[in-house]
Amino acid sequence: MKIKVLYYIFFGLIIQNLVSCSKNDFKSKVEGQWAIEEISFSGKNYKDQLYSNVLIFKEQNQVSIPETFHFKKDGNANWRVLENNKGILINTSATVFNDTFDVKFINRTDTKPLGMILKSDKIYIKAFKLLDFQK
Repeated sequence: MKIKVLYYIFFGLIIQNLVSCSKNDFKSKVEGQWAIEEISFSGKNYKDQLYSNVLIFKEQNQVSIPETFHFKKDGNANWRVLENNKGILINTSATVFNDTFDVKFINRTDTKPLGMILKSDKIYIKAFKLLDFQK
């Protein structure tokens, strides 16, 4: 009986560790500075509306969104990982970026760093991680 209880406790701890690690891996992949290579809003190219092409996901769930022709910088913008670990939610006054995004990572190559595609019903962003030293 004691062995069964210990088995269930051990198995439970392993499952909990795997779930928490995968969430942390996803979040740590997203965190950092991303150079926006492509961005479209409602099917139209939006890159020429950006004052800079850098999107920064910070550790304390803050996000720095580039100012645009239409929106000033939002110092209170934040983000969080969705429960399914396949997307993020960005809350900001810049309505172009205020959305829930599916996230797909693009593997590193010899010539390109880690990439990420953020996609919602309204916006598509393809970006590559700056200062990506991992291989």
